[in-house]
Amino acid sequence: MKELNSTQQLLVNNWQRKYYQLSEVLINSLVGLTVADTLAILAIARKERTWLKSIT
Repeated sequence: MKELNSTQQLLVNNWQRKYYQLSEVLINSLVGLTVADTLAILAIARKERTWLKSIT
């Protein structure tokens, strides 16, 4: 199984430090996505925490 690339790891780590811990399911779903897609998902999670709860 692939892992997050270094840019994605940095984005996720910074995001979790600023907002809240993400589930492993969500983090694993970011594997293989582009940086732009990763940023879009993190923005959605930030704006709509209820959306995040509904998918995890």
